Amino acid sequence: MMPNREALAWAAGLFDGEGGTYGGKGNGVTMRVGQVDDNREVLERFHAAVGGIGRIRGPYPMGTGRPQSEWRITSWPQVQAVVAMLWPWLGTEKREQAKAVLARCVAPKRGWGGRMTYRRPGGESEVG
Repeated sequence: MMPNREALAWAAGLFDGEGGTYGGKGNGVTMRVGQVDDNREVLERFHAAVGGIGRIRGPYPMGTGRPQSEWRITSWPQVQAVVAMLWPWLGTEKREQAKAVLARCVAPKRGWGGRMTYRRPGGESEVG
């Protein structure tokens, strides 16, 4: 399924408010959007907007007593693809966050024993 511009614009707005891009320093890279009270319909719409990339998990019990579900990806190529899809509509804060995380992971490759490593300026880091 080919994502459309309106769906991607909506998804970028959701990501601006509820999502984030994390990691990049030897811990891999993660992109996620969370919703409380098991609002899976919103996450399913986001998942469809980004072309079915990623997984929806949950609901998980939280300390507040309200269950939470999330859409998540942990693959460097997938994070790069979703960031590129949402980029035109992302706000400054989420753009800077994604740029900083992706800059720490220049390009993935398989290292010794099949473990994923990320080449960065100045060295490599094994992440599993």
